[in-house]
Amino acid sequence: MENSVFQHFHPECELSISKAINLELHAGYVYFSMTYYFGHHDVALKHFSMFFREQSKKKMKHAEKILQYLTKRGGHPVLENILKSEVQYWSDGLQALEEALVMEKAVNEELLILCNKAKEHEDPHG
Repeated sequence: MENSVFQHFHPECELSISKAINLELHAGYVYFSMTYYFGHHDVALKHFSMFFREQSKKKMKHAEKILQYLTKRGGHPVLENILKSEVQYWSDGLQALEEALVMEKAVNEELLILCNKAKEHEDPHG
């Protein structure tokens, strides 16, 4: 069935948006894990815990905003299983921040890919 909202929305762009959503959800999940790791009484790095709690909330909000955008465009999200972090116990705050930087770069790279796909497929809303 043809969707009346679907205009200049190439399937590659729709899939790229879903990938961005999944990366945001993954990052939020990892940050959530970091929140409770650094908040644990054995680690007790309160400010790291608070920082990662805020990052987790932000990532979940980003994912929700992108999901809203996708559905407004007439698209359907392809949600995947959210993978846990490869690291469960961080040796220190620096290691956690380094992992956070890698995740942030991955999310940013996917958004850049999405922008390029939108330009390639002449999608003015991408």
